[in-house]
Formats: sequence, structure tokens, C-alpha cells
Amino acid sequence: MVEPMTLANMREQGVRSIFATCDVCQHEAVLDADQWPAEMPVPDIGLKLRCSACGGREIATRPNWREVKGSEGGATRIDPWR
Repeated sequence: MVEPMTLANMREQGVRSIFATCDVCQHEAVLDADQWPAEMPVPDIGLKLRCSACGGREIATRPNWREVKGSEGGATRIDPWR
């Protein structure tokens, strides 16, 4: 079994934000991941979030690879989560 990526590993690769998607309403957001500890697995961040659009708690999270230097488009900020 493959272990999920941690924030430490994500940060080593130049990514400091998370892309989150609500599984209930498909609302999306990019949020800063600096507030969470390095050893935290990226998927576990979704357990701490609530959708600001529908209030759902089923949030999928993954690294925001768009912010890596040299990628097209750069980082995109969408509605914040509460």
C-alpha cells in the first residue's frame, strides 16, 4: 500500500497550497496549507474542512500543482472555505 503524500513532501516539491473539492456540490477552492503541520497527509486536510457553499463535510483535497514554478496559469484563488 502506498502512503499518501504529506505536506512536508508537497512543500519540498514547491507547492504550498491545497486544491479542495466538495464531493456534495462540487464547489472548489484553493487554500493555503501553511497552517497545518508538515507530517499531516494531504487527504486528511479534507477532514477538517466544511464547504462554504453547501455546508458539506465530504471534501477531497490534493496538492495545488498549478503553483509549481514554470507551470501554466500559476496559482488560482477561488472562494475561501470556512
